[in-house]
Amino acid sequence: MLQRPAGWAHMPRGTESGRAAMNHVICNAIANRRLLRLSYSGWNRVVEPHAYGLGRSRREVIRAWQVADCITFDGRLGWRLDPAGWKLLRVDEIISLSLLPEPVPAPRPDYRRGDKDIWLTFCQL
Repeated sequence: MLQRPAGWAHMPRGTESGRAAMNHVICNAIANRRLLRLSYSGWNRVVEPHAYGLGRSRREVIRAWQVADCITFDGRLGWRLDPAGWKLLRVDEIISLSLLPEPVPAPRPDYRRGDKDIWLTFCQL
């Protein structure tokens, strides 16, 4: 029988238990300065989460630094690149995520607490 890695969460869309699991994993990653691996918008990404809360649209969002470029092949569009850098990710579009053992060394130098795109902050570095 396959076992899920520690810290793995799958978000069944529209369920309270899925949202609660996702919330716990994200805030745990921020509090303990750990990387997250997630599947989002067709990309598998590794990110350094810096803040989590409700965006201006009142949807849950994560402000994160994507640590590496993502490259994927789309049969309709060909090769696509999503460059490393700052991302504002909608939590309802995350398919799965896992807490990685690697630490986030420190907040990125250009990170500022009180992100203007997050209306209500649940947790932040």
